[in-house]
Amino acid sequence: MRFGRAKNVVFQKQSYSTRTSTKLNKAIVIAFALHLGVSAILSCGTPKGTFAFKGALDDRYHTLSETPEFEQGSPAEWAYVFNKNYGLRTFGIVVLKKELVWVEVSRRTASIDKTSRVIYGSLGDLSTGQYKIIITEKATVIDEREFVIYAGEDDEDFDRD
Repeated sequence: MRFGRAKNVVFQKQSYSTRTSTKLNKAIVIAFALHLGVSAILSCGTPKGTFAFKGALDDRYHTLSETPEFEQGSPAEWAYVFNKNYGLRTFGIVVLKKELVWVEVSRRTASIDKTSRVIYGSLGDLSTGQYKIIITEKATVIDEREFVIYAGEDDEDFDRD
């Protein structure tokens, strides 16, 4: 009889550990699936887009692979086109100028909705130098793009020879 009881006890322990192991495996699978779902939602939720620029003589916006350069005082504009419709969202637009460090020149907000997925801006009143436009949503940087404003030909420095 003792031998039989010992078998039952061992069998019950094995059965118990198998049930615990199965529950643990299910919990791990569920946690992993939730992790994948949350990761997919967060990666799909971050807006992406493209910067485009329009100079004084341009009739439409152009995407540029090199750093855009514009003459000081000449009308220049930029646009940020989101790749898809993200619904109603508000973004921060920050323009920085490179000095010894990047210094904030201007800051504003802009919104997109289901009917418009483009943010527009102007570069008209900036002094010469290297600049950066940063698009943010809450504390996340969505995108950034550098550009240069250069002095016009009738600048005094060029006339002194």
